Amino acid sequence: MAAILSLFGIRSKPSAKELREQLPAIHSFIDCITRGGPKGQVCFEGIGPKTCTISVLPGMQAGQAVALSYTNASGKYSFESSITSVTAQQATLEMPDRIKTVQKFAGARARNTVRIDTTVNVQWRFTPAGKIATDYAKASLSDLSRGGAQLTIDRELKIGQKVDVLTPLAADGPPALLQGEVRRVDKTRTGKYNAGLRFVNLKPEVDHAISDFINRRQADLRSRGLA
Repeated sequence: MAAILSLFGIRSKPSAKELREQLPAIHSFIDCITRGGPKGQVCFEGIGPKTCTISVLPGMQAGQAVALSYTNASGKYSFESSITSVTAQQATLEMPDRIKTVQKFAGARARNTVRIDTTVNVQWRFTPAGKIATDYAKASLSDLSRGGAQLTIDRELKIGQKVDVLTPLAADGPPALLQGEVRRVDKTRTGKYNAGLRFVNLKPEVDHAISDFINRRQADLRSRGLA
């Protein structure tokens, strides 16, 4: 039936599973344009049965239409939706009926764009305006991808602030320096803070090291039957 419909330019509605596979990864950073309002990068924060949530851009209001574009593990996608409600931290969107495929990934390209759910002990410091403001302190990094990660620390940061993170990506080499911009901040039940980071000024060798780290962790998980 789907093949017959496609002859007439009619596409069957994707299943819920297909739709979720095309949505952004949780905690990933995506491009957002609000019709008649702000535009910029937001954090994709959650998926519900009929809605999804993103972090807020200043000036967002309920009823506005938004266009989102992003990359996940399987390709590049975009969709349009509308904002149903806005709080100080989140905007809730209607779940799209369809998602446009811009580019489909395969093989190594798909593996390199994935976000790995693992936690690494790191060191971090606050660097406003590119200047060192604090000494390195202990922290943990999780949800790592080539575009960003989640940093868990003992102090609250503000959206837009810059940090340096020393991350051990290779077992036989020095820690890699990751520079990140804070895009989201949440307080945990234990009193710590989760800061969603978007990597900036990422050097090619560091980008490659992140890809290798993710691929090694995935291979290890698969060998233990955990992925």
